[in-house]
Amino acid sequence: MTSNNKETWKSPGCCKIPNVLGNSAYLKPDPPISLDLRPLDPSKHISKKPWCSANPYDEIPPLKPLLNHKLENKPLPMKKEEEIKEMDRYQRMHYMLKMVNKRNILTTFNQSPSIIVKSGLDDGIWTIEVATEYPDAKVIGLDTKLPDIQLPNQTYYRTDIIHTWPIPANTVDFVFQRNMGTRLQKEHWPIVLRQMFTVLKKGACIELVENELFNYQLGPFATELQEHYKDQCKQQSLTLDSQQIPILLNQIGFEGIECKVIDVPLGEWPDETELKHFGFMNLDIQKAQYKNKKNEYMSNWGLTSTAYDQLLSQAAEETERYRSFTRINCWMAKKPLL
Repeated sequence: MTSNNKETWKSPGCCKIPNVLGNSAYLKPDPPISLDLRPLDPSKHISKKPWCSANPYDEIPPLKPLLNHKLENKPLPMKKEEEIKEMDRYQRMHYMLKMVNKRNILTTFNQSPSIIVKSGLDDGIWTIEVATEYPDAKVIGLDTKLPDIQLPNQTYYRTDIIHTWPIPANTVDFVFQRNMGTRLQKEHWPIVLRQMFTVLKKGACIELVENELFNYQLGPFATELQEHYKDQCKQQSLTLDSQQIPILLNQIGFEGIECKVIDVPLGEWPDETELKHFGFMNLDIQKAQYKNKKNEYMSNWGLTSTAYDQLLSQAAEETERYRSFTRINCWMAKKPLL
């Protein structure tokens, strides 16, 4: 239906406010004044640039590309989701161990080290914190994958630690290695320990921190899960017994070999608040490992997704009842003075 009413539609209650004061009520300069605050002399302009119109529709001058033309077709490499999750797990493990030990290094130095080497980098957080704690030291990291962050007193070498290290012999004050039990095959341990012995100065020391691959005091479901994991480790030749480490150190020539054993609860079963917190963190970290490696483990173990998730859930629930725990070994040794 078309209306013949040509008046503009107005909402109900709308009324026109009359201009009772008239146009003369507004103050206007007489005669009209136009102000131009910009100096007429272009040489006195602050910007020293020619005047540009403020009109937003004027043409924008062409800008130089932000990236060098050689890099425009080379996007930054993206990390895989599993790799990101594993880095997060390593970082949580780092902070758990730091909280348990109250510090990053258990070794006591007679004098502050000038050159520190980290064998294997994980997420790189240890090297960053140690480089901050020892600002006058040079901190060297060795691994096939290097962290994104590097402080001025840090140096990274992209190398496999089972090969000859790119470090001169007899130049290093301290070598630290952690969490390599799931990366170094059994036959590679003597090679790596000899590399440490070679680069160390006489009287310098090493520290090795390793979780034992298998937990203690497990229930039936956790035992079943661990048996699958043992088979996985055997297939990858990750079967080094922790008792072999001091034997290898002695054979290579180290002396003053000490071992500190740390048992960390698996689950929140302890009564003490701090231990309960450690147990929660430890269980969460280990569950993350099985979740991150789910596709690999599930395929190798012949389990369906549902069966895998159920086994992991039941194994985690058992830790409270059986008071499960993880054993961490810390070996410290020195290179002889003579």
